[in-house]
Amino acid sequence: MKIVKNRIFLALICGVFAVLCVFAYTTTIKSEAKTVQVVKFTCAVSKGEKIADNMVQNVTVGAYNLSPGIITSKDDVVGKYADADFAKGDLILSNKITDSISTAPDRLSMLDGTRVAYSVTIKDFSDALSDKLRSGDIVSVIKSDKSGAAIPPELTYVEVLTVTDSKGVDRDQTDTEEEKDTLKTVTLLVTPSQAVQLTEYEDSGEIHFALVYRGDSKTAQKFLDKQSEVLNDGAADSSNR
Repeated sequence: MKIVKNRIFLALICGVFAVLCVFAYTTTIKSEAKTVQVVKFTCAVSKGEKIADNMVQNVTVGAYNLSPGIITSKDDVVGKYADADFAKGDLILSNKITDSISTAPDRLSMLDGTRVAYSVTIKDFSDALSDKLRSGDIVSVIKSDKSGAAIPPELTYVEVLTVTDSKGVDRDQTDTEEEKDTLKTVTLLVTPSQAVQLTEYEDSGEIHFALVYRGDSKTAQKFLDKQSEVLNDGAADSSNR
């Protein structure tokens, strides 16, 4: 009788175990059957590279075991920058892209000839906003000479690439008061024609900076877009003469 009871008990345990296995298997199958649209790269992308529309595509994959933070829309990727190196076919995590390139070395590595880095020497403490300029600031360039002072239309909105102290160290926004040293140069991101203008102004007089905007990259870009319109209009006028 005891043997019969033990067999019944074992049979019940096996039955429960079998039901659990079937449930787990069914749940897994259902999870794998679910699909989700994600974004992947169509080519290899290097850290710091701006992501264009033709560099990514939407694909449908199984939702099972996907990493948290996976990007599901191209709109959340295009126009941003890679914050890591990617291979062709890689899916994109939100913590692997950034709205802007934050470091001067990364920005310098992206120069392609349409923009150049140009450094202006700070001759007086007040020239660079009393030592308060920072990377990413949008400034107006004020040229001052014997004829007077003015903000040239071509240099109304210019981006500060980096500022460098007297020891040759680029100043970061995370610098503490103890680490600060007097600024020596301001490096601007400009077109070649703007660089020529800046050289002429340095040689014939003095250059000062007025802070226009400091904040998010999208708003800063609006100022730069306005400046591009002025430069494009000027180039068009020159070609029509």
